[in-house]
Amino acid sequence: MTNKRNDTPMPLFLVTLKKTDENKEIFNLTEICSLIIEVEALRKKIGPAQCHRCQGFFHNSRYCTRNPKCMKCGKNHLTKDCTKPKEVAPTCCHCNGAHTSNYLQCPMNPLNRPSKAEKMKSQT
Repeated sequence: MTNKRNDTPMPLFLVTLKKTDENKEIFNLTEICSLIIEVEALRKKIGPAQCHRCQGFFHNSRYCTRNPKCMKCGKNHLTKDCTKPKEVAPTCCHCNGAHTSNYLQCPMNPLNRPSKAEKMKSQT
């Protein structure tokens, strides 16, 4: 694996194994070739996919044709081109709140919006 910022190799390895009792033993490893190691299960991301181009939900940036939105300031440019200083609070492009657009507690994040079933219950 490589660091995305400077493309240097990182001391991380992704190993995929079938879920068997024998393969669970990999979590007991602490050393390989005199190097101390730590084995962790891959953590799943919480919530729906979010595009890094337009900040929209349920798709990724690979095939996105929407106009770019900055995750930091909410304006119409790619996040990598943002000139907002770190001292200035971020602005969410979804709700104009003082957080980045990928903030899990954003009220516009689908995780925080009531489901259709919950809406129907509250209307009755």
